[in-house]
Amino acid sequence: MQIITVQDTFVDVIQDVEDGTVDQESFWVSRRSSEEAEQELFYINVAKEEDQVKFTNQEGVVFIQFPSKNRRRFKLQIGDESYDLQASQSWHKFDSVMSLASTTKKLIMGTIKGTYLVYDLRTQKIVKEVKGAHEANIEHIRVFPSQQVILTVGLDLQMKIWSLENDSQIPAQVLKGHTSEITSIEFIGNGRNYLTGSLDGAVNLWECGSGSLVYSFRRIDNLQDPVNCIATAKLPKPWSITEPLTDREFDTVGRELYVGYESGIIQSFDVGYHSQLRKRLVRFEGVAVTSMVISGKYLIAGYGNGHLLVWEQETIKIDVSLSPHRIAHLAVLDETEKRVKLLVTNGADLVLNVHIDVENGTQSITYMVGVPEVFTATSVSYNGSHVFVSDKSGVGVFQVAETATGSDKVIS
Repeated sequence: MQIITVQDTFVDVIQDVEDGTVDQESFWVSRRSSEEAEQELFYINVAKEEDQVKFTNQEGVVFIQFPSKNRRRFKLQIGDESYDLQASQSWHKFDSVMSLASTTKKLIMGTIKGTYLVYDLRTQKIVKEVKGAHEANIEHIRVFPSQQVILTVGLDLQMKIWSLENDSQIPAQVLKGHTSEITSIEFIGNGRNYLTGSLDGAVNLWECGSGSLVYSFRRIDNLQDPVNCIATAKLPKPWSITEPLTDREFDTVGRELYVGYESGIIQSFDVGYHSQLRKRLVRFEGVAVTSMVISGKYLIAGYGNGHLLVWEQETIKIDVSLSPHRIAHLAVLDETEKRVKLLVTNGADLVLNVHIDVENGTQSITYMVGVPEVFTATSVSYNGSHVFVSDKSGVGVFQVAETATGSDKVIS
């Protein structure tokens, strides 16, 4: 798979020509086979002829703008190869962003300095700033299902619960228990319980009200295998138990936990019964499982070698080979029984919208472009209409739903 990058201001270039601000202008497009490979560089000339914007290139490269509501979808053709592109709606500069979460109204950001910020998507202003929320990087942020409370996870190994509804600088709860970096979070039900995975090899089950550790899951044959990612799904009935094992558990009965390890193993556990199951998924031995999501009856896993596998129980339904670099983030954008649209980050400069048709075994890829050069995603979030992708210099915004539920000002 090729890495395609486009000058981050190319939409502005097109707009300037379209508005008559300039008669003609140009922007660059590059292609390379890997992060280390030498890039091919092409210049696209933009001019207006008979009230139509025209794109030309002396090397035969074809660039097409599709008519659409937001006019940010394009096709690039280089020789016999064609690539679908979608440009960002906007780029917002923020310093040292490491983690993101979003609602339809707010974007929450965590920084390298341990600060978290709440940004109002409608007013486009920071409405809350908590400095020193953590003693080091805020690695993860999640919004509870109520949309009123967030969980922040720091490199200081602390997890903190905060209200989004007030200006308090004090967390409602502080939880500790892992001995190495926390890599993943998964809420159960309404969020009274949640799971965290860590490089210490444990997946911990927490109860929010008391802030207590309920149970710690470890793989029996290797207690220290680092955990990179987790996902949960419904277990098929009959369940091992019908009532929780403790009075600190809510909605854990009938939940299956998938744990992705550095060793390349995906191990299954019964959350409610506090037990390891027989199901174990291995495709690339020794290649890390780096990200996972659930879509209907499918488990979708990203790997350190750039492969994206769709599992149905213990069968691989489709194997999508992307750029040979770590798939760091996965998010489900849309899904039906047999199809799924995913946001995927795959090494430097690659943010992808991947459409997988599981029934027909096919996939198509749209490159998400219009972000700064040498872009490496630190976090992603999706609020039902817009995708937010951060690197350490700011946040890019992409509209992916046909009808946006958030404010139009998100994309200004």
